[in-house]
Amino acid sequence: KFTFDVFGDTVNVAARLSDLGADGAVYVSEAAWRQLDGRARGHPLGPVALKGKGAIAVYRCEGVED
Repeated sequence: KFTFDVFGDTVNVAARLSDLGADGAVYVSEAAWRQLDGRARGHPLGPVALKGKGAIAVYRCEGVED
């Protein structure tokens, strides 16, 4: 039986971004937004200060393209 925990920068950024999502939208980092490659609707929020990370570019994803 394998038991492990996943921690690291990606998990920390995701946790901080989830704190921004009180309005039902999904907030993603610039790297995640680039991976969506036009398959999502949204807009940049600019740099947002995240605890332990400093300011990073954040995008508000409002849905997927049909």
